[in-house]
Amino acid sequence: MTLRYRVREPLLAVYNEAGRKTVFVTIEPGSVITVEDKAHESGFVDVSYRGQNLQVFMRDVEKRADRVEGQTS
Repeated sequence: MTLRYRVREPLLAVYNEAGRKTVFVTIEPGSVITVEDKAHESGFVDVSYRGQNLQVFMRDVEKRADRVEGQTS
């Protein structure tokens, strides 16, 4: 199951692709992100933002974003 959130404050995300350099991305306030409800052992969750698959700490999502009603499967 995936959940949607509207970002209130900037969120720092990580774009990490095998064999490439890690890139940090700032998710802007007002953006709607889709979050996988299953956290990795590291505390990161997979997030979809502007067609990119990123990773964000779930604690940051909970602190800086509001859940949007409804969910996607």
